[in-house]
Amino acid sequence: MLKRKISLFLNISTSFAFIIVMSFFLSIGIEHFNTTRRLPILLTEVQSANMANILSLLYSRQGNWNNLASTVRDLTSTMPDNKEGHAFRVIVEDSTGKKLYNSFTELFDSRDTVLIEGKSENLTDYVTNLTIGRIVLYVDEKYLETKTTDYLLSALKEQFILTLGAILIALIPAAVLSNRLSRPLTRLSRASGEIRSGNNIQITETYKTAELAALTESFNQMSQTLKKQKELRQRLIGDLSHEINTPLNIIDLDARGIQNGLIDKDEGLESIRAEIDKLSGLIKDLDWLAETDAGEISLEIQTVDLPGIIKKETERWQFNADRLNIALIFQNELDGETIIQGDGIRIRQVISNLLENCLKYAPESEEIVIRLFRTKKQISISVTDQGPGIPAGEIDEIFERLYRLDDSRNRGTGGRGLGLSIARSIMEMHKGRLTVESPAGKGSTFILTFPMIDTGK
Repeated sequence: MLKRKISLFLNISTSFAFIIVMSFFLSIGIEHFNTTRRLPILLTEVQSANMANILSLLYSRQGNWNNLASTVRDLTSTMPDNKEGHAFRVIVEDSTGKKLYNSFTELFDSRDTVLIEGKSENLTDYVTNLTIGRIVLYVDEKYLETKTTDYLLSALKEQFILTLGAILIALIPAAVLSNRLSRPLTRLSRASGEIRSGNNIQITETYKTAELAALTESFNQMSQTLKKQKELRQRLIGDLSHEINTPLNIIDLDARGIQNGLIDKDEGLESIRAEIDKLSGLIKDLDWLAETDAGEISLEIQTVDLPGIIKKETERWQFNADRLNIALIFQNELDGETIIQGDGIRIRQVISNLLENCLKYAPESEEIVIRLFRTKKQISISVTDQGPGIPAGEIDEIFERLYRLDDSRNRGTGGRGLGLSIARSIMEMHKGRLTVESPAGKGSTFILTFPMIDTGK
């Protein structure tokens, strides 16, 4: 865990440092661009304004340009780094653009010298307040490069010191942030270790950060799901053991009874065959569910007449209902023939499973109602009994494999606890739904919903 904390701290610190260093290089690049573009203006701005003022005063007093050359030479000789006239060059023009003074012609041969135009200023006759010309200063390129380098080195030094200080300061929030992030991650890691050891655990701490709160909630949900899956797995093993051992024990007792002459041979063999049929049915159902989970079951899609299927299944279960004095009532609320696309055999299996399940729990002398009706662009089938209903906390669990609401009663009816699970799987393969509504003590209603219905008359 210490290693992970150090790694998290280093990652955050490195990220902060990277951002700061990139900002450093970006600022240096911008500084270089601005310096190269504006330094000629900056270097000549003050000098040109000062010289323009002096030359304007000279003309205003004299009314002419006498002594212009000597005045300009005196001014340029006092400019910084320009004692020999190598750094700056000056041109003075009158209002018509005629050159009155050009320091280029007074200096050494400058064919190898590259000059960059700097700041220019207008010359004004203060008596008449008219523009009488302008002065332009030029900067030698080599001199400009030297000044640019000096300026950038100075700026680079300052920026480097600031960047180094920013990196050192950034270590503080990096340490705080990494500690704040690692603390809940450490708790999650420990809780994961507890779950890995087989102990169910919940994280009770709450976090203001949305991401950490969502992560904690997801972890707790995962923990609850794993706990539920563990309980279901244990119950599944126990139920399977019972479902297999019960018929095997009966077969063993009947076989011993026949062998010892304690029971009639024909009755014993009939009982053995019945238990073998139960085992065979259980194995077939489990095989079907396993193949469904593996995606190995495919539907034979064809045109299916729902009213016809419901009517046939109702007639098939009528004998069992009559034995319990239960009325099976089919209510077709749709006009004419109702056609959908699906696997007719599997849909019959779903309806059969629901009728069988309702007959187990419906009280005698009551009724089971099967309705066929439309909801928007879907067709639904509901099967309603008058049984004891399903506890609210177990409604979602009745579709689990081998789940029983009442072990003794359900086993007494001969059910295997797989019918509803198989029915839901078939509906999901049809891209439909199987849901249940069960108000406490008022029976249960199972609803099949088929999407993408194509009806005809």
